[in-house]
Parts: sequence; C-alpha cells; structure tokens
Amino acid sequence: MTIILQEAAGPKCACVISKKTAKRAVDRNSAKRACRELARAALAHIKRPVAFVLHIKPAALKAPRAELSKDIASLIREAVQYAE
Repeated sequence: MTIILQEAAGPKCACVISKKTAKRAVDRNSAKRACRELARAALAHIKRPVAFVLHIKPAALKAPRAELSKDIASLIREAVQYAE
C-alpha cells in the first residue's frame, strides 16, 4: 500500500483500488471495505486534521487481515510523524 497525506478538517481516509489490481467489482469493493474498516481503527486515536489516501496493491488482496491491520496502522503512524 502507498499513502498520500493532505491537510483536512479532521482525520479522514479513502481507499483506492484500480481495475488492473482487481478485475471484478466484487473484489475491489471487498478490498475497499476491509481497508476502510482497518483504517477507521487506526485513525481513532489521531487528533490532527489530515486526510489519507490508501492505494491498494495486488499483494494486499492476498494478505491476512492481521497483517493488513498492522501495515495500515504503521503507515498512518509514520505519516502523522512525518507531517509534524
């Protein structure tokens, strides 16, 4: 996954996946739902007004949820530290 950081009204997150990454809409929507759920938990303790855009890569489709959760939390934590 890659992450883009922008200033926003509050902590927000968007998950993006291309048709090249997952051909079927069902797979793309499932990946976005999982990404949003895991990002919501990671954003719960962020007070800064930032917006994140998570680009889902093919490897993330096959990764276990526990690993994705750890990766998303780590990416968000690093991005917030970088922005300060």
